[in-house]
Amino acid sequence: MSTGPNITRSHKDILDNTIELVLHIHPLSEYFVGTGFASDSMLPYVVTAGNDAFGAAYTELIPPDSSPQVVGHTEYNPNEILVTAVSQTGLWRVRFAYGTSAGDALTNEGNGMYSEMLVVPSVVPADTTPFTIHMRDAVFATEGLYARAHAAGKNVPTISFFFQLHEQ
Repeated sequence: MSTGPNITRSHKDILDNTIELVLHIHPLSEYFVGTGFASDSMLPYVVTAGNDAFGAAYTELIPPDSSPQVVGHTEYNPNEILVTAVSQTGLWRVRFAYGTSAGDALTNEGNGMYSEMLVVPSVVPADTTPFTIHMRDAVFATEGLYARAHAAGKNVPTISFFFQLHEQ
């Protein structure tokens, strides 16, 4: 029984590379900082976790009424997070959700519409290795981006980070 065309390894490599390019070519890709959308500041976003639980509320990263930096762009998605500091080492879970408000992001999380990543910094302030985030595109001036965190066994710790945004 045939399972499809016989693709050689070199053809498969070309196909994989093409798919990767299609998925990741964006007209604008830059890191954003914690003092506001498209700010020139070098201060990171800071998210506070709960008492061995997720923080009660989401922290706003991109306001829902934000406009694109490039005229004609209508959508965005986060691509990478670069953790710059943690108050505690160990396992961290960081969740990202879209919404019209922090409460809406929490509702969306409850409906399974969020992206989560694990970070395990071994030193304080933090290891500085970027982590990839996979999320659908959000529409500017409609949906904001929010984050919240959980640090295993810790009481109200903080995690600081920059994130990279794709805009199209």
